[in-house]
Amino acid sequence: MKTKLTYLLLLSIINICLVRSQDLEIGSPVNLTECFQFPIEGFDLTLNDGNVLNGLSPNTFSVYYFDNQADSNNNSISNAISTPENYSTGSFDLAQIWVNVVENANESNFGNSTFLLISIDVPVANNPGLTSLSGNFYVNDCDAGDTFDLTQLNANVIGSQSGNFNITYFESITDANNNQNEIVNPESFPINPQNGSVQKFSLVVRIEFDDATLCFDIAEFELNTYQQQEDDVEVIDLQVCSGSSGQIFVDLDDALVVNNPDLPLIPGFTEFTIIDNGGNNISFPNFENQVILNSYNPFTVEVSYVVGLSVIGSSFDNCTLTEIFTVFPSYTPQVQDITDIIACSAENEEAIFDLTINNALAIGDQTGNFTISYHFTLADANAGTNSVTDSGLDPTAFPLNDFEQFLFLRIENTDGTECFSVGFFFLQDADNLIALQPENTNFCSFIGEDNLTIDLTAFDADVKGSQDDINLIVTYFQEDVRIDTPSAFTINTGNTTITAVLSLDIFTSCFDEVSFDVSLNSTPAISNLLDLEVCTDFDFSSTFDLSLNISEAIGNQVGDFEVFFFNSLEEAENNENSLQEQGIDVENYPVDSSVETIFVRIQNENSESCFSTSSFELNSFPIEINPLVNLTNCSDQDSVNAIFDLTENESSALPDEADLTDYFFSYFDENDELITSPEAFETFVSQEIKLEIASSTNPACVVEGFFNIGIFETPMVVNLLDLEVCTDFDLSSTFDLSLNIPEAIGNQVGDFGVFFFNSLENAENNEKSIQEQGIDIENYPVDSSSETIFVRIQNENSESCFSTSSFELNSFPIEINPLVNLTNCGDQEDGNAIFDLTENESFALPDEADITDYFFSYFDENDELITSPEAFETSVSQEIKLEIASSANQACVVEGFFNIGIFETPMLVNLVDLEVCTDFNFSSTFDLSLNIPEAIGSQVGDFGVSFFNSLEEAENNENSLQVQGIDIENYTVDFLAETIFVRIQNENSESCFSTSSFELNSFPSEANDIENITECLDSETGIALFDLSDIPNLVTTSSENLTQLTVNVFTASDELVDINELYEATSSETLQIEVINTANPTCVEFTSVFLEVPNPNDENCTLGITTEEGLVLEVYPNPFTNTLNISSQQPIQQVNIYNIQGKIISKISGNSLEFLDVSNLSSGVYLIQFSSSELSVTQKLIKL
Repeated sequence: MKTKLTYLLLLSIINICLVRSQDLEIGSPVNLTECFQFPIEGFDLTLNDGNVLNGLSPNTFSVYYFDNQADSNNNSISNAISTPENYSTGSFDLAQIWVNVVENANESNFGNSTFLLISIDVPVANNPGLTSLSGNFYVNDCDAGDTFDLTQLNANVIGSQSGNFNITYFESITDANNNQNEIVNPESFPINPQNGSVQKFSLVVRIEFDDATLCFDIAEFELNTYQQQEDDVEVIDLQVCSGSSGQIFVDLDDALVVNNPDLPLIPGFTEFTIIDNGGNNISFPNFENQVILNSYNPFTVEVSYVVGLSVIGSSFDNCTLTEIFTVFPSYTPQVQDITDIIACSAENEEAIFDLTINNALAIGDQTGNFTISYHFTLADANAGTNSVTDSGLDPTAFPLNDFEQFLFLRIENTDGTECFSVGFFFLQDADNLIALQPENTNFCSFIGEDNLTIDLTAFDADVKGSQDDINLIVTYFQEDVRIDTPSAFTINTGNTTITAVLSLDIFTSCFDEVSFDVSLNSTPAISNLLDLEVCTDFDFSSTFDLSLNISEAIGNQVGDFEVFFFNSLEEAENNENSLQEQGIDVENYPVDSSVETIFVRIQNENSESCFSTSSFELNSFPIEINPLVNLTNCSDQDSVNAIFDLTENESSALPDEADLTDYFFSYFDENDELITSPEAFETFVSQEIKLEIASSTNPACVVEGFFNIGIFETPMVVNLLDLEVCTDFDLSSTFDLSLNIPEAIGNQVGDFGVFFFNSLENAENNEKSIQEQGIDIENYPVDSSSETIFVRIQNENSESCFSTSSFELNSFPIEINPLVNLTNCGDQEDGNAIFDLTENESFALPDEADITDYFFSYFDENDELITSPEAFETSVSQEIKLEIASSANQACVVEGFFNIGIFETPMLVNLVDLEVCTDFNFSSTFDLSLNIPEAIGSQVGDFGVSFFNSLEEAENNENSLQVQGIDIENYTVDFLAETIFVRIQNENSESCFSTSSFELNSFPSEANDIENITECLDSETGIALFDLSDIPNLVTTSSENLTQLTVNVFTASDELVDINELYEATSSETLQIEVINTANPTCVEFTSVFLEVPNPNDENCTLGITTEEGLVLEVYPNPFTNTLNISSQQPIQQVNIYNIQGKIISKISGNSLEFLDVSNLSSGVYLIQFSSSELSVTQKLIKL
């Protein structure tokens, strides 16, 4: 990885050479290096826009990027990269991009270059922890000491990535991003136990490759630690008792006591493991905290509880701790049975009771070791204190002075006294037995039967009352004779007296007796009942004679029977609230509904329990007729007949509560003949009509009524006129609607009224007429361009005889706003100006007007019609008249006036391109004001001249150099050429202007100082040879500048020196150097170079070894043909080949030259100079 990264960084500083250049000179783009995490990659290529424009205006030139050289060389703009702000090659490989700078006005004028895209891998900081439900990451440590080793998380951070990484930890994102304040000893991250059992730390991890910090990634996580304290939790052993079913219910949560309220235990994740006394795991499937067991053996429980360090809300990766406790289960004995105990004391002595009678009953079939005790109160029984035995009494001979007493029995498990049950019972002295009196009871038989078998034991409970006990018995007697079978005792008609004796089955001397009667009576039946009917009004004010059904109910039955009437079956069954009992006259029973049910009860007078019930209906048929409504109708306009719907009276003939479907309706004419089609009764005379109404459920209920029908003439709307008016846009004019009254009536004769309405619905319903609203119909106001008025003409004797129609009110709004004077610029040749007079049309009318609804006419100062107002040409200013007419009503016309004025348009007479000599820093300035008099020339007028950086700004008069506050007399230039755009305008009308441009040309030149050049005299020729060929590169700061310069070297005698040939000198001398801008020779700079020839005896030329000896140079073969081999002590880095006249032929450079291809040299003698980094040797060689 280090090798790859080093290679990429090296590439990032290499600028790829220019691929292609046209006439346009493009700037140098830079290689783009970005950090990306696979597979996402996106370069912003536009970062190179400023580099390649190199000072060119982005308004004039555009930049395009290509992914191949062919499209770039062909300037195929349509194939340019569409989204250069976010470009991806789809891989992380090294990529090459080509860039073109194109002139917008001439796309054939472009330049192109290229650069590299270098993607550097960014390692991913995998989160070292787990992900919670809320999306954050955490690391939990359940056994934290004083420190935590963060470096154990490194493998999780790296994950599956390969390479060498630096991983550091921080306590904030800012520090991680800035690589500052890292945690110094991550393998011993400090944790202070005094800060609590649970501690949380927000940390950030940073990962980067170990060979650079250019690209990195970070991840946040939470470190949660738990250091268990002794008093956090404790467990206690549980003593539990079984329930009444014998099962043991254990809430194991009771054993876990949490002393630390800040301990974040996770509810629902505490788990229990049950181990029996044999060491077996007897936990239940899906075992939770609440358990039901059937065994009473002690067992051990391991409780695992979860300390929640993270927000995940589960035991996953949190801290699980374990404690052990013991559960001791015991059986809870139940009081299976218990009985009240009765004793009989003799001669008012104490009654003695054996309480232990209940011991065996209480234990029942339960097995185990149980203790039974007796107590006076429930509280003592529950507490197991103050028992009968504790009071010194013998439970087998318990004395009782009172009539009765409560006692409580407690049964407890001898091996687990906390497990017990309590029951209670009565102690009763039988000497105080009381036989309670049963009620005398009547029994009923059907008519014809004179006996009945009854069950006397049904009276046992009545005799015993609250003394009911298995030791009490009831014996029945009739006339002192014991009844042996009381459950099947037969009684006869009449009364029978029964004696009941209450006694103890073991103490017969303790008893009491009571007597009661039972009787048998016959039950009458209801023979028949009649439903009763009546015709009534809708107030239901009629009455019924219910007594008609008394004889019907008794029929031919013989006996003492009574008949009663009731409003409900329940009252009849219970013989409650009869009508007779209420004092209601059953012969005149009032009815307040159409149907009512009366319930009947017939009973034996000797026993009201011997009865029968039934019911009959009271039916009221309401019928009455309301006053009927006379009907009128309008005659047909073609005939004198009228058609009436007589059934219109049906809806009001009966009261509102009546249902019309329950009645028949019949109509009769003035001759009392039945009308067969009352819904369409046609007649030509007025007359009286009779209506008969009969109940459909009882046709005998009939009423009749009468009403009249009358015929009136229906007038017509003969004619109506639409009314028109010219108005302004406030629509404030009025109309005289009354003009249409005689039009509507025409030549019709009669009492007719004409009314005006704003809607057809109001006209049809004769509602809200304009007259009724108090509006003056002769001055009716209008607030819209069009309104419809509806007319109703009606017979004054019957407003239902009417006709309707309508007419229109049309308002033609027209008014003219103040018009705008127009100005224009005169033609520069003839002074004429062309005006678009229609410019005034858009605001001549109010905003709400639609100009397409109007005609516009223009007239000149001679009041002649202008036929082409959109292009009116004139040489003089004048007043123009505009007439506007409504296209819907050309009689509505308004007029207005405006002036047109002509202003002179100045011309740009002349502009001069400006030039300046400068250095390559372009630090010179231009005086743009020199072109102001040039632009105006001899023109006379109020003219202004402004300078701009673009033609668009000059045309729009925006952002001039003067407006920007730029000093136009010292305008700075920072590149070779710039175009300045000029606008000259009439100050009285800025729309009268001309534009042009001139060039600012900067011609740079420079001549830097050169260090002295030293050469020794040749020992044979006495001449020192100087290589001056590199002087052009020495006098300029960049070799690129030489493309614009010419460099000349002169001797002291002003002779031109050929720098491409070796210069011979026998003594030191100074050469003059002239640097001229090739495009503008007047821009020239001067410098000089000193050629130093030391004295032959100078130690630099005589001491030490010769350069040839220092190099230990050997060149062969000599003579040579096509190749030369070089052997030297020091690496040869430069070889210069001169002809015999000293003119340089070739220059060859390299790190260590050992072989030269000289096949291109012609035959002859050559001087060849061999140079290392320190020494130089020249040899004469011959080419064959």
